[in-house]
Amino acid sequence: MRRFIPFSLFCAVVSFSAGCQHRTGSASFEFIDPTHIGPPTDARKLKLKVGTTVFVDAKPIEPLTIPTYPPSVLATNVGPTTIAVSITVGADGRVKEVNPSFGAIAFRSRYDDEFQKAIEAALATWRFEPAQRAQLEPSKDGPPIVQSTTDTETSFDVLFTFTTSGSVSTGFPKK
Repeated sequence: MRRFIPFSLFCAVVSFSAGCQHRTGSASFEFIDPTHIGPPTDARKLKLKVGTTVFVDAKPIEPLTIPTYPPSVLATNVGPTTIAVSITVGADGRVKEVNPSFGAIAFRSRYDDEFQKAIEAALATWRFEPAQRAQLEPSKDGPPIVQSTTDTETSFDVLFTFTTSGSVSTGFPKK
């Protein structure tokens, strides 16, 4: 016959040797866009006299997966961690490359590899409407005419922030 020990009793017993963990972790992200300041120009409002090529940036397809806080780092009390990456989105709308970014200052920690793996796992699921180069020609009355579009790759930076909440009990009384 099996006997079950209540979780609270288990934590009390284990806390004297290894500590009982009550910590959770979360992650968030934001796109860093230093090259595009202000809202994009609406091509329908352009008054063209000659043909031109415009670039339309990739658009994320929601929902985007948020990285999972690495369980191996959770009990280390590493504090908030920020990692900036530069991603290349291919003409197919998938993330092709993930590289370090210089778009934000981040301090290195010994757990960066674990955070990087969590970021890369999440980015592998991200999808975008591909960036496009569009050839526009002037029209007599109204918006320019789109002659052709070509899907193309683009790169941009994403800032990931990992935080923890809760506490880790050491099993020793507080002073």
